[in-house]
Amino acid sequence: MPHDNARRRRTLADVEIRVGVLGSKVDHPSAQRLTAEQHERLRAEARTLQWVVRERRHRAEWADLLARVEVLVERVEQLAPVVEVDVPAQARGEDDRVVGEGPRPVVFCPPGRGRDR
Repeated sequence: MPHDNARRRRTLADVEIRVGVLGSKVDHPSAQRLTAEQHERLRAEARTLQWVVRERRHRAEWADLLARVEVLVERVEQLAPVVEVDVPAQARGEDDRVVGEGPRPVVFCPPGRGRDR
């Protein structure tokens, strides 16, 4: 079967949809609580879109989309992944709060709890 280049080409509408989806992901409140892996995936998606659009920058109809993608890449780069701290079991109280004194207690979030709520 011959290689079908037409299927591999991205149209302007296809890329605009992907940019809209990525923009929604970045705007969502959960984007402020990404793990390092999730942040890296989002960053890779933004960089891929940037590459796709830059390859077509010589076409006038892609100029606006290029500007939107550049802004999205900057916004993704500004997001910081959440750093999780491993708290030993003996430091936790009955309600999974860290035992200790201080102005603000640190809450231990076991895997699979907290972020999903």
